[in-house]
Amino acid sequence: MPWDIVAHKIGGKILFDLDENRQNFSSVDMATVSETSNEPIQDETWDEVNKIKNLMEEATNINNCFAQQIIAPGKPKEGEKPYPFEPNNENNNGAPREIPKSRMYRYRQFDIGNSIKLLVRTKVDALGNNGEYMTCQSLNEWNSSHCNGVDWSRNMDRAATVLATEVKNNSFKMSKWITNALLAGANTMKLGFVTREHIKKNNSHLIVSIMTQKPQDFATIARLDIDNGWGILKFIIEKLREQKVDGKYYIVKNPNAKEITIYCTEQEDSEDEDAKASKSGSAEESSSGSEESSSGSEESSSGEDSSSEESSSEED
Repeated sequence: MPWDIVAHKIGGKILFDLDENRQNFSSVDMATVSETSNEPIQDETWDEVNKIKNLMEEATNINNCFAQQIIAPGKPKEGEKPYPFEPNNENNNGAPREIPKSRMYRYRQFDIGNSIKLLVRTKVDALGNNGEYMTCQSLNEWNSSHCNGVDWSRNMDRAATVLATEVKNNSFKMSKWITNALLAGANTMKLGFVTREHIKKNNSHLIVSIMTQKPQDFATIARLDIDNGWGILKFIIEKLREQKVDGKYYIVKNPNAKEITIYCTEQEDSEDEDAKASKSGSAEESSSGSEESSSGSEESSSGEDSSSEESSSEED
């Protein structure tokens, strides 16, 4: 699946974000489906409900709803600063409705060497009974033929087999979730298994099982090399640092390619109006109880940063 990320170079600082002008969905913030399976999904072989875009939207919606369904109600833990986003608080007919704040955002700083300090906005979904941070993610079965022929609604006693298949078929998605948990300082991951109530309908689902994992243990299961991920990120940052022109850069990953390309769009007042492009080289991706809800945002570290993985919202 192709993706692109925007990087703003401003002096010694680099801000990573999604393109605010994008009209179509971005695979960066969507849950991919069967992307790394031996037989990736081909749109021409499936009906409309099972097209790639629709499957990704379905998986993303399931993942967003899963945490709210398994978290026990109660007074949420407030962050040091207010919740940074305004939720859509109107229903279909325009009447107001109560929307829960979905998660807590934590701002954390990492020193990754070569005088690079990374300030990143991370997210956690809940607090465990012991007060530790937790993330909640869900895998979904849309067709048992893409799950090694195992029907989740009948065979979740074979949870280890199901998980192994999902790790193989969705290694990118799994790696992203594990990395998110590690960056956020979460000690626990709740992993849900969700299947369609009817195979031909993508708007009604059942939670058939829930598994608890430690992020570090899960990284071992998924064969995720965290150090390799830091190395790739450092490589990209150093390439951007080498650019003499401040401005907006696009980092683009083409499908089925083991390299990324960095495109530079110079500032409007520059004499050179042509976009410059520079290849970053061959940079392989990293294989890539009850809980209380948490909301708001929390500053967990401070200090000067020279790069940011995700542009943080303005301080409230």
